[in-house]
Amino acid sequence: VSTQSTWAGQAATVEKHGPLPTAELVGLIKKASQNSKYTAKGTSTASQAPAKRQKTTQVVDPNALNKRIADIIASKPVMLFMKGSPGNERCGFSRTIVEILKQQNVSNYGTFDILEDWDVRQGIKTYSNWKTFPQLYINNKLIGGLDVVKELIEEEEFQELLPESAAS
Repeated sequence: VSTQSTWAGQAATVEKHGPLPTAELVGLIKKASQNSKYTAKGTSTASQAPAKRQKTTQVVDPNALNKRIADIIASKPVMLFMKGSPGNERCGFSRTIVEILKQQNVSNYGTFDILEDWDVRQGIKTYSNWKTFPQLYINNKLIGGLDVVKELIEEEEFQELLPESAAS
C-alpha cells in the first residue's frame, strides 16, 4: 500500500513500511518546516493557529515608549501587566494574580496583555526595573509581582494600598 504525499512542492511516495530512506524523509520534513506557506493537504489556513506577534525590527524612541507605558499605567488606578487577559490567562502566575485580585474584591482594574505588544513587553522591564510578569501598579506605583502581592496580603497591607474605586 502506498500513499502519495506532497511536502513543500515535492512529491514522495511512502509505502506502509516506508522504503523511503531516513535521510531523504528528514530532508523533506526540513523543507516543509521551512516553507511558511505549507499547509497539510486537506486543511485550510483558517484552521491553523494565528501567527505569534513578531518582534519589532524598527527602532523605538525610548522617550515615546516610556510615555506610552506611563499613559497605560495611569489609565486605571489599578493596572496589571500580564500574559493574556482575565479569563484567558496565558501563564500560571497571571492566572494566580487574577484569582487573588478577585479574592481581595478588586474588580475595577485594567489589564495589559504584554504578549500582544513586544515593545511594551520589553520597555516596561526597563521602565519599572522589574524583569518578570505579572506586574501590578496601584496609583501609578509599581507594587511588584505575584510574590510581593502575596506577601502584602499575608502582612495585611494590601487592602491599605487599594483606592476605593478598585472595589465595585
